[in-house]
Amino acid sequence: MFAHSHRGATFFVSAAVIAFASLPASGQLVGVKDLTQRDIQLPAEALSKADLAEKNKNFCIPNGGNADGVSVSPDHLALTLSITSAGLSANRSAPSLKVTVRLKNLGPGPVSVPWTDHRVASALMSSSGDSQKFGFTVATVDLFLGKAHTTDPMMSLNGEAALWMQLDNAEQSIKLKAGQWVDLTFRATVLCKVADPNECLKRLRQENPRVSAWWYQRQLTREMKGECIYQTGAYTELEIDSKPTEVKVDIPVNLMLDRP
Repeated sequence: MFAHSHRGATFFVSAAVIAFASLPASGQLVGVKDLTQRDIQLPAEALSKADLAEKNKNFCIPNGGNADGVSVSPDHLALTLSITSAGLSANRSAPSLKVTVRLKNLGPGPVSVPWTDHRVASALMSSSGDSQKFGFTVATVDLFLGKAHTTDPMMSLNGEAALWMQLDNAEQSIKLKAGQWVDLTFRATVLCKVADPNECLKRLRQENPRVSAWWYQRQLTREMKGECIYQTGAYTELEIDSKPTEVKVDIPVNLMLDRP
């Protein structure tokens, strides 16, 4: 599981878009993305003024520090997250969990969410005098064994999906009208916390494991004064938990893992 911070941390993901459904009438699937198919050559992004300042660690002295908060939209409250499929397989290295999550809009109005599978450049959001504010939105999806945000003493899931967009950029986002949804597929590795990883395999074979997902969407900002970054910000826009879903386990009975 990757740690999250409200201090404007940088997030990375390497993935490829497999298919986009055409935009049909409301009440249908409008987008499909498969992040299990990795693309080594990521699209080149022209860095913004704020991106270059962050890359070069050009922060104002003294600076305004970090800002965080919550930005809640009534429309966002109508979005739901569910797991439509979850399958666990294993090879000689480690068990791997493949899941498909569904984000659906049950509200009366349209909602736009990030839909770009690589980090985008910070975009200018506002300016006043010698101050400029840059930012983008990122949504990550994390997985948990059992209920969302719970910790299993024996195993954890390592891997997340991440989607990006600039504010009001239709090419980097996807709009969900009332009743519409998108499906997102990605993988996570099962990490065993005990000395013998075969004990984890034994438990996975014997039990009916369940998995939950967490959609965490926030806006990350950089406020600049002149050519240096004066303040960073992270503002939570959306948090949705799915219900636990049973995992289909497909692990050969004779498979044994090497001890670390």
